[in-house]
Amino acid sequence: ILNRIARHLKHQHWTGAAIELAIVVLGVFIGLQANNWNQARVERNQLDQQLAAFESELETNLVQIKHYRTYAASQVSAINEVRATLATGKGNTNPGHINSLLFHIVVIQNLHPELAAYRDLADSGGLRKLSGTPLRRDISRWELGLAQVQRLDRDALAYRDSIVVPYYARHMSLAAHIEHLSAFKDRGFAPSRFRNHMDQLAKS
Repeated sequence: ILNRIARHLKHQHWTGAAIELAIVVLGVFIGLQANNWNQARVERNQLDQQLAAFESELETNLVQIKHYRTYAASQVSAINEVRATLATGKGNTNPGHINSLLFHIVVIQNLHPELAAYRDLADSGGLRKLSGTPLRRDISRWELGLAQVQRLDRDALAYRDSIVVPYYARHMSLAAHIEHLSAFKDRGFAPSRFRNHMDQLAKS
């Protein structure tokens, strides 16, 4: 085509040269456009794969969050049972039972969700491609909620270690709290000689 354009120009066939030039420009434009379409298709496929992996990861995290919530609810129930039992003297007043509840209360969970697919989506710029979509807004709310829960976990752990455990150590028998755990029973530990007195706990 370029040779023909050169011949048209040499013989001053302007119409033919213009047509040949238009064909070249159109061919280049179509080639670039096809390349852009192909690149967009590749990026879309990559985003679809990342979103599918992220969806699978979220399903796994939902199971973990369900266990996390169930355990937290059991701790609230343990707190309410201890307070009611010590306040009224009714219910299961067995010292071993109360000790197991007191230990259960101070266990701090930490939510550690799977984040590999999410980070892959973020690091590759996939989140930017979702900008302005309902999905991106939902992901932003999820990011905020996760950050809040993890901050609460850190605060709870700091409070437990700096306030609750020292209080337990000063005023209660930690050995009596933990001797019911299977990890201790299975290793042949003898029962603690120190017991917690329910009347003293009730007054505390």
